[in-house]
Amino acid sequence: YQLKNDKFINAFYEITIPADIEGYQQVSYKEINPEPSKLYFDKDKNLIAQYWLKGKTNLDIEVRGSAKLITKQININEGGTLNSIPKKLISAYTKKDKYWDTDSKVIKAIRDKLFNGQNNVSENAFSIYKYLVDNFEYNKDIINKSYIDRKGAVNAISDGEPIACMEFTDIFVAVARSMGIPAREINGYALTTDNKTNTPSSINIKGGDLLHAWPEFYDPNFGWVQIDPTWGNTS
Repeated sequence: YQLKNDKFINAFYEITIPADIEGYQQVSYKEINPEPSKLYFDKDKNLIAQYWLKGKTNLDIEVRGSAKLITKQININEGGTLNSIPKKLISAYTKKDKYWDTDSKVIKAIRDKLFNGQNNVSENAFSIYKYLVDNFEYNKDIINKSYIDRKGAVNAISDGEPIACMEFTDIFVAVARSMGIPAREINGYALTTDNKTNTPSSINIKGGDLLHAWPEFYDPNFGWVQIDPTWGNTS
């Protein structure tokens, strides 16, 4: 990780370190060099390392360790009902956001086309996934750009151009939230052992890290379920 303080005054800066995710990954660290001023978990259980940087200084941070990745398969036919989703998750993860305009006519039109009141949460979430896989094109030129600006769900749909993992994620989250399904964005490092798979590259978000993005939704019978329409579209 590289941190840079462009200001003349001292300030705290933070990095997000991969953490344990129940059912998906177990992480063990040998060292974090230099050691952070503070290490803590945020409300979404992200592991945050905080550093104090003097004005006009840079800091390189090296994290060493290992991760065990776990495959979690679900049967969408066994998903839970919308009525069974805890209210606290609905209030926290179905809200409108800058990149997830759930009130937009564009998002509502997709929602109304895909949502089936007779289906469970996972079946409706899968309909969004399939819509993205079948109707959008991945921007293979993204790796040649030093950074990209984040469009958000509505602009990504409206301009009709090929999209990156951020847009696949933003559209999924916006439509899922519009359906009343809790959904959120994940940023991290994706791994495949198949060299022949046409997997998407990580992208350099303006002002951010070189990461891959994918969504997850909440089903009351399965908990948080990770899903990746970008890889579904390209693989």
